[in-house]
Parts: sequence; structure tokens; C-alpha cells
Amino acid sequence: MSFIYIMTNPAYPGYVKIGATNRPVEERRVELSSQTGVMFDFEIYATYETSSDLTTEGKGKLKDTKLHHLIDKLNPNLRANQKREFYKMKPEEALDLLMAIAEIAGNTDKIVKYVEDDNNADEKTRRSPFSFAAARIPVGSELTFTENPDIKVKVLNDRQIEYEGKKTSVSDLAKTLLELNHPVQGTLYFLYEDETLSDRRNRLEESGEYNQK
Repeated sequence: MSFIYIMTNPAYPGYVKIGATNRPVEERRVELSSQTGVMFDFEIYATYETSSDLTTEGKGKLKDTKLHHLIDKLNPNLRANQKREFYKMKPEEALDLLMAIAEIAGNTDKIVKYVEDDNNADEKTRRSPFSFAAARIPVGSELTFTENPDIKVKVLNDRQIEYEGKKTSVSDLAKTLLELNHPVQGTLYFLYEDETLSDRRNRLEESGEYNQK
């Protein structure tokens, strides 16, 4: 069994790490996070379980260079460093790439999305749902959609927002506005005081100020 993974790290904003492993992805995450010079732990964003005949060669070792070569062919400007696995793209964009590969292989069910604040019970969640109260964002506050500053939403309660008179969540609304067919981490796409909700949570957690009752 082998996996292609997408990981994020708050120390590298705007980039994702796309790699592959023939070990449990959590084991690989811990290994990466423990490397010298890594300020924050990596977080698994999504994984794609692949069959060995698709991703191995010779001695059964997972070969990820073909995946990186494919991404480089699609856009040679995405990789931060040709010797590293970091790509300048949003996690959702990286997931779109995996989805396209999985659709060709006919096994999209092998993709697992780790969602911070999605309510889908079938998704694996690594962190508790985002809380506006814990993030010190008062009810009635205005949030701005990162992809279109003209789109504003209002915080209704600890979990919900209002857009065009309808109650929704940042994840559901981001998915709709981005016209995607898979769950997204909505906190990456809404700003409060010129800071994404995700960045705000990370900052407050780091300082011990993000408190959920």
C-alpha cells in the first residue's frame, strides 16, 4: 500500500508539500515535523491511497518523481525549489490535481480529505471545528472572501455566517463560490481584519489565546 499526500505547514504560507510514501502518512508527517529547522508541525491535508502497480518500480519502493515531473510539466513555476517538494498553490488546488488523477484511475474513493471545519461526518478531522468565539471574532463581524473582496459575509453565531440572507458555514460557502465538488477548508478563504481565519487561529493557538469552552 502506498500514498500520495498533501501537507501544509503554517511556516510556509502559500505553499503545500506534495509527496509520496509507502509507510503510514501519519508516520511520515511526524518524521517531517521532527526535522531540524522545522518551526511548526506539518498537517495532513489530504491523502490518496494508490495501488502498488501504479506507483512502484523495481524493488517496490514508492517512486514520487513521476508525480513531481507531472506537476512541473503542468506548471514549471509552481515548485519553490527543484530539489524540494513544496509547491506554490492552495491546498484545494493540490487536491484538485489528486482528484483528476484519481478520476482517471477510477478510484476517487481512495482520496481522504482532512478538514478543519467541515461538518461532513465521513471526513477525518484532525482539529476541532473553527470557533468564532475562540478566535475572538464577535457576532455581527464582517468577513471578506479572499478571492473576491466585494463578497462580504456576517458572523451569525459561533459556527455560522450569513450570505445573501442565508445561513451557511465558511466551508460550505467557499466550496460554492469556488465551484468545487469536494469539501474545502473554508477558514483559508475568509479574512477578518486582513488575516485569514486559519492564520488567526494558528496565531492565537500559538500564543495560547485560542480558547474553546
